Amino acid sequence: NNGVFNEQGFSVISNITLQRHGGAKPQNISALNNKYQDVYLLDSCPPRLRGINKNLPKKSFFDLLWRKNFLNEIIGLHLILRAENEIIPQKRSHLINKYLQRNPDFKAGLIKKSKGRIDDEIQPHHLKVLWTLIIESILHRIIEKIWIIRSEDEGWTKQKRFKQLSEKQKRLLDQFYITDRVEANDWFIDFTGKCTTWILSTYKKELGNKQLPFAKEHKTRIQKIIANNKEVLL
Repeated sequence: NNGVFNEQGFSVISNITLQRHGGAKPQNISALNNKYQDVYLLDSCPPRLRGINKNLPKKSFFDLLWRKNFLNEIIGLHLILRAENEIIPQKRSHLINKYLQRNPDFKAGLIKKSKGRIDDEIQPHHLKVLWTLIIESILHRIIEKIWIIRSEDEGWTKQKRFKQLSEKQKRLLDQFYITDRVEANDWFIDFTGKCTTWILSTYKKELGNKQLPFAKEHKTRIQKIIANNKEVLL
């Protein structure tokens, strides 16, 4: 208060209330209150309780993903499978161009990566590029969901209600295990397998009787795309 330097420093206490006693003619107050007059009251507000996030996985992260949110991408994968089996170039181009008209972002990405126009005819290499763009779109939205969960307090998976969550998924989702994610790789192998399975099962459930078989090459390409995004998950 006197402007004198204090070698021990000072601390700032927030959320306090100043209560003053006395005045020119103090009455009915104690001698100490009359002497010091200013009294600081510490924060007496009720404790702030942190709400429970109900959107945390108890068994599997993939249970939180709503398949309908990915329906547009699933339709795109289906059209690519149809186009790959189409021997008439004009019909193949018609299938894909119709989808690209409804999805200008995919069209722009396809033009950019193909380094040229695609309006005339869709070639097999265009289908591979579009496949990559669609899988990346699915994956990026899944990764975004993972990072939302990671914003929870570190160690949230240690609570009893998450005991059924596998250790590998705990390392994937909980920032408490950030060092483990860098040093180990089993969690990522597990994520790659489960993510691939989820994409394939989502396709089968959404397409039903109209589904087309996935070749081993398709699964390998999905896994490769996931592998290329590992750093984003560390």
